[in-house]
Amino acid sequence: MLRIAVATLICWGLALFLGYVVAMGLRTGKIRHSDSSSFVARAKNPAAFWALVVLFLSFVAVSLGVWLHVIAEV
Repeated sequence: MLRIAVATLICWGLALFLGYVVAMGLRTGKIRHSDSSSFVARAKNPAAFWALVVLFLSFVAVSLGVWLHVIAEV
């Protein structure tokens, strides 16, 4: 039961945080990366912006996949 609680907190915490970062990035056209003060603007560097969106969403998918794997093991 502890494994489920820890996996839920870590995996869903990461997924929700990165989902929020991507949602704000799509809304504002700027996505933060590497620290809270560095931004990539969609208008200035669209390739890097979309690469970060894809990277962050892949982290979300892996995080939720790990969570499902832990749930299935129990």
